[in-house]
Amino acid sequence: MFPYVQQLLTSYYINNRQYGQGKFSAQLSAKDYYKIYFVLILTTILFIILISIIISVMFAATGGFGGLDTIGQSELSGMIVGMVALIYISFIIIGIWGTAYLEAKVKNYVFNSIQLDEILQFQSDIQVGKLFKIYAINILLIIFTLGLAYPWTVIRLKKYKIESSSAIGNITEYANQQQATQSALGEEVGDAFDTELDLGM
Repeated sequence: MFPYVQQLLTSYYINNRQYGQGKFSAQLSAKDYYKIYFVLILTTILFIILISIIISVMFAATGGFGGLDTIGQSELSGMIVGMVALIYISFIIIGIWGTAYLEAKVKNYVFNSIQLDEILQFQSDIQVGKLFKIYAINILLIIFTLGLAYPWTVIRLKKYKIESSSAIGNITEYANQQQATQSALGEEVGDAFDTELDLGM
């Protein structure tokens, strides 16, 4: 249900945005949203199964429950701590990857569907792997600097998203045409691209 609602909200938001007399438009399908979420859920389940298998193998390597009687208290504590740490780290990785995957796929799909007056076509090529790496490094930097690196991480993330976005068509010429028809409003070229299109992405 959520993918459908997300598609409706994003479509409404984009199709009701304007730049001067120009109108943004996007034909979005709930089916494509469901595909993205399906792959995300399936991959997450497979990853959890893989981690469960690894933990089971590690446990079996110690001799299973029968082997617990043959190891010392300190070794047992170390094994338990190691397994718990592996589980926590695994779920953190899953969470970061899931966030990167969802954001990259949805934003690419939405942005690649946007047109401005059917003249300008927008494109986004955010890579899941690169976005995952940025998120992971940003989190580590924030943790180890006690939050001092937060502004830098925000800029780093925004920079990558901007570098991954582009428009097909003569932006300057189109903007000049819009300014000519809307000179009384005094709109600037940058206004068209100050629009925050992250809603629903």
